[in-house]
Amino acid sequence: MARTKSINIAKPCHELWQQMLPVDGGRHCQSCCKTVIDFSAMTDKEIINYLGRQSNVCGRFEDRQLVRINQQLQEKPTPFIFFKRVGLAAAVLMAIPFARANAQKKHKTEQAAVRQKHRDTLLMQPKHLTPADINITPVATAVKDDNLQLTYVANGLSGRVGGVTVVGFEKPAIVRVWTSIYDMLREY
Repeated sequence: MARTKSINIAKPCHELWQQMLPVDGGRHCQSCCKTVIDFSAMTDKEIINYLGRQSNVCGRFEDRQLVRINQQLQEKPTPFIFFKRVGLAAAVLMAIPFARANAQKKHKTEQAAVRQKHRDTLLMQPKHLTPADINITPVATAVKDDNLQLTYVANGLSGRVGGVTVVGFEKPAIVRVWTSIYDMLREY
């Protein structure tokens, strides 16, 4: 059964319906010698089915009937188109997680060990300190034994740099005399 896409009347017949002879299934037209089917009494579905089975048909329609049937024929999608659209949408949705973003290259990261030149050296770089923030004074501590004999003198620094308290002493049993604070700081 061929699908009817639209119904149109290229050359309407000029004969009057009332002057045609009544026959089985419609009326007979004397000018074209055909049977004219009365579609005005049929439903839209009956008309579409009849025209799908027959070809080269003459018929009587109401004006609003043709408009309504043509709208139904154009709006009705075939099942194949519906499944084609659903399949396309499913394929797009399934492909989204597998899409790779290749816009950025991966950079190789290398790690290297940091080695210090001196053992027990702490490098501090204070920033935005004023001279008022630094208060360091040299300290010398004399240690005596029970007989009040001087055993050793510990030299060092004491004070604050910013918010950090600094206390440092030279190793015991080593007597060292610095001539300036700069010399003492340089050795630390």
